[in-house]
Amino acid sequence: MNSRIDSAMNVGGEYSLERISRLNLAGLGPKFGLSIEQANETVTEVSTGVVPAFESARAQIEAQGADARSVADDVLRGLVRLPLVGA
Repeated sequence: MNSRIDSAMNVGGEYSLERISRLNLAGLGPKFGLSIEQANETVTEVSTGVVPAFESARAQIEAQGADARSVADDVLRGLVRLPLVGA
């Protein structure tokens, strides 16, 4: 069963993280005083760091048991499918 993952804030009226792309998010940069180039760089830097950060956290909970590992694995599988995180 796939469940929808929503953002706490909207991006161009969209809350669904499955529909928000890097381009959509970077397009908001000027509203926050960033150039499009700065916004693109920031979004790319953060979005490319999400999976490695979660992988590192997953490795640190190895001793917490199968349930904790299973939850972490589920989160990672979901993350890599999001447009903001994927390559």
